[in-house]
Amino acid sequence: FVDDAKTLMEIGSVVDASSCQNFRTGGMIQTLPGYVVDANVKAVLGFAITRADFEKQSHFDKVRESIEDGNIKYRYDPYKRVLTFIFPDGTETLVTLDKAYRRHIVKLGKRIGKDGNGIALERGYTQVPPGGSEEVLKKSVFNLVEMFSKKADLTLGEPIHIAKSRNPSGVYSDASGGVQKNDYDIKESAVS
Repeated sequence: FVDDAKTLMEIGSVVDASSCQNFRTGGMIQTLPGYVVDANVKAVLGFAITRADFEKQSHFDKVRESIEDGNIKYRYDPYKRVLTFIFPDGTETLVTLDKAYRRHIVKLGKRIGKDGNGIALERGYTQVPPGGSEEVLKKSVFNLVEMFSKKADLTLGEPIHIAKSRNPSGVYSDASGGVQKNDYDIKESAVS
């Protein structure tokens, strides 16, 4: 999950796919500040990292093994788009990321008609990753959102009510039909 200003302002161009949220060419860019100023908005990005992305190919295997063992930490610099993997022994390896292959806006809100809070995943914007790993990437993103929702005690997939954006121009929501300048509801979370 990311919520830094740079990524959220450039969210429409992080995937090589057409988007009204592209800050260079989009028709709804006046709503981009809503993603930044509203604390209930996050983004989830999916990247396909290959062996060729590493300076040393052996680091790819070490990262893969450490991820499978659950023994790795990472740090992401959104301004440089650099992902640093930190191994259990303290050594690090860097990967410079280009375009994401999947991105979703994530909204947090109050459950409708029930106690508690919920999380909704807006529709995904995608491009085909190298090696045809689209389904793997999709599953990884959904697993991440599901894991986050459980750890944060948020209900995933139920209707939620979203408070009005602090951005005077509103906030964009694919799930709710476009620009939202008042409170709004998201009836269902994206599944693709």
